[in-house]
Amino acid sequence: WLAACGPGSGGTGTGETGAAFVVFNATSASLCDTKLPDALPCVGGVLSITSTPDVLASSVAHFSNVAQGGNLTLTIQGDSVELVDRCRKLRFTGDWGITADGDARFFGSYTQDSMAPVISSVAVLPTSSANANELSVVVRDATGRVVLGPVSLQQVAAPFGATPACS
Repeated sequence: WLAACGPGSGGTGTGETGAAFVVFNATSASLCDTKLPDALPCVGGVLSITSTPDVLASSVAHFSNVAQGGNLTLTIQGDSVELVDRCRKLRFTGDWGITADGDARFFGSYTQDSMAPVISSVAVLPTSSANANELSVVVRDATGRVVLGPVSLQQVAAPFGATPACS
């Protein structure tokens, strides 16, 4: 029952994610309550990533910039996200929420190298391609400055095990 009180579950939240909701004047929400690309289908109000519409699978989805070498990965689990840019040593973690203006995105913080966490958000949008398993992501700090993106990511079965070279 304690897990139900954290960020992304409608609870008060703690730490950087809770602070991000305050900074962006947002509240936590369910990914299934918003319109998302077809790559993130919801079944029965629960995020469910499946190979076929009739089979309930794990609630974890992985995306990567495969065409550019796979240095950037995005993992969505439940209402939470982790975005890692291995080459820039950038890591964002956050939870899905919606602002008072109706802007739905992930709210949390990013770190880069050994810097202190920076309150930020990640917008996840469909790409202009016809591929339903492709997303575009943009990381912005609390002032609206673009930190990363837009970057196109394709859905993959699992994060890459090999470590691609950084250019």
